[in-house]
Amino acid sequence: MSNPSAAAPAKKGKGLLIVVVLLVLAGAGAGGWFAFGRSGAAEDADPAKAEAAPSLLYHALAPPFVVNLADVDVPRYLQAEVTITARDGKVIEALERHDPIVRNRLVLLFGQYTMAALQQRSDKERLQAEALTEVRAVLAEHGEQAEVESLFFTSLVTQ
Repeated sequence: MSNPSAAAPAKKGKGLLIVVVLLVLAGAGAGGWFAFGRSGAAEDADPAKAEAAPSLLYHALAPPFVVNLADVDVPRYLQAEVTITARDGKVIEALERHDPIVRNRLVLLFGQYTMAALQQRSDKERLQAEALTEVRAVLAEHGEQAEVESLFFTSLVTQ
């Protein structure tokens, strides 16, 4: 005959083990829903987010630009690394096709500036805006999509 008092702790141990396993599974399920299910539900609820704009494509104009600045008293130089962004691959392809013309227009633009005219952040931002206008103009003049989103200086050095 078995001892009833020995069977009671064994049943309690099994019951505790089952409760712990159920809690772990419930926690894992909640974590999975939180990580994966919640983001999908938010996208389904907002169709505008589901149809997000295409991601940016980057096109670096290489090699870097090295230009004599317009200072007359002392030789001064500008070195610039330029990256252009667009959301359409056709725009990037057009930039590659017309790269020599784009580079020429930017060299001419950069060479009009003096070192004193590029000291402040606002001066550099003005140059950035003018460069973007030049790039768009080149593409438009050649019947290409001029939907260049932005132009960045990834490096800009004057000396």
